Amino acid sequence: MENPEEDAKKKLAKVLPTTLAGLEGRWIADSTFSVEDVKSTGLGSKGFQFEIFSDSSVYAVDSLKLVFPGRVSGRIRLSGDTLFIVPSSTSKRLNGAANPDTFLVKLRFLGNRLELDHPVDQRFSFFHKMKWIDSTVRDSLLKDSLWMRVNHWVNPDSSFLEPLVKNFQYLRFPNGKMLRDKHVDGIFLKDTGSLFKLGSRWTWTTNEGDQNYQVNMINNDSLRIWHLNGDRSDSGFELYKRVSRFHPLDLDISSLLGHMRTDSIRSFGSMQINHFGNVYDLEFNIDHSVQTETNMTSFPKFLFWTLDTGKILLRGEGEISAVFRIDTTLPKIVKLSTDLGRYFSSATDLFQTKVDASRYPGHPLERFDAASFVHIRLGSDTLRFYFLSNFVKGSFNQYEIQRRENLDTNWVTFKLLSGQETFTSSQPGFRFMMEGKNSKLGGFTCRSDSLIALVIRVSRNSDPTLSQGLIQGQCKLISTSIPSTDTLLDLQGEFRFKLKKASDLQSPLWVIP
Repeated sequence: MENPEEDAKKKLAKVLPTTLAGLEGRWIADSTFSVEDVKSTGLGSKGFQFEIFSDSSVYAVDSLKLVFPGRVSGRIRLSGDTLFIVPSSTSKRLNGAANPDTFLVKLRFLGNRLELDHPVDQRFSFFHKMKWIDSTVRDSLLKDSLWMRVNHWVNPDSSFLEPLVKNFQYLRFPNGKMLRDKHVDGIFLKDTGSLFKLGSRWTWTTNEGDQNYQVNMINNDSLRIWHLNGDRSDSGFELYKRVSRFHPLDLDISSLLGHMRTDSIRSFGSMQINHFGNVYDLEFNIDHSVQTETNMTSFPKFLFWTLDTGKILLRGEGEISAVFRIDTTLPKIVKLSTDLGRYFSSATDLFQTKVDASRYPGHPLERFDAASFVHIRLGSDTLRFYFLSNFVKGSFNQYEIQRRENLDTNWVTFKLLSGQETFTSSQPGFRFMMEGKNSKLGGFTCRSDSLIALVIRVSRNSDPTLSQGLIQGQCKLISTSIPSTDTLLDLQGEFRFKLKKASDLQSPLWVIP
């Protein structure tokens, strides 16, 4: 009959050939004794750690300094059953030992039990091997999971914690594949391919060919990955932790790459709506350059961008950067916000929309594709304030004022819905605003209101360079420089828009009796 106790004794007594593969792994300390001890000392809860890695490096911590002299790192060499631990520079500095330490090695019980004999002090120490998570449990944990790189060990002395401020790296394992997301300063690089797993040896096949790894799942939330050259590991390994989502500081800059038209600017607590007179566009390129297109001399021209701790940094001449927070929660809009600094005289918000600007040089009006209201000044600079696009509060594309320019002409006209020549304040999307000055109100601003009648009627004519018509009704007074009890302004008059030379822009567009 079989005797399990006798079988176990035979396995313990049997010494296996010593190999690096047999020594590789994490060993749990059991006990130690020397020839002078009357009983052994248990090491299980004594702050002991001992691991031999697949690249022949070793790392050990012995708080009692019984087996090892404190913290030990370095490389191992094998000569038969003799193990030499060659200390690293850090280990030498900590322990004052420059020469290799020598142990006699015995592997028993199918390689799961290790005996280290230290001839110098005739000390005998015993360990058992920690079992990694088996492949069935491992594969269930990998399924539909996300893993983020948190550490990269270069050698036993050097590890680099991921700073997690602008560069991030993730792994995912969908349907028998491995997907690697490398986020380098906001630029996303993705690699995917089939994954074949044979125990701890993995082969990942991508467009660049096969890449071989040794992978250990240390616990339910930790993956340790070694790159293999042939059957041997490169020095160092990458440590990944399972996470529920991308890191909160990890920004995808792809939403900003390209031409960003600044639709509105909030500064000094008030909104400055972008129009023909004020252009402030930023073009973000994948090479981290920025092209600034603006005619606003008070705003900076940026040249470079980078990321840091969940923010985008824009820099012009010199080394000081403007730090912008990014908000992508607004529909179709990216909001960039910065505080008072070198480039801005107050806290400033830029509301931006990504556009295709390739036609802008030949078709400048396409910058203002959906005016939300018309802002008219009476007087000498009438034509400067026609294009107002406020995408923050919504787009109104039924009625649009267009301006066309070349070297010596300017043309302003109404663009109505097909077949429509009249629009009123009661129609959805109608916006009209103007500024003027008279003796009763001083300087004033008025705006249309859906509950107050205001009609603009365009007259047909055969002259393609002329747009004319009538205005009648009331607009709501928003502000006056002379205090007044009036809340409405009567408007009754005519307008004439004519193709004009650039030097002939002084006459008012609106004639108010």
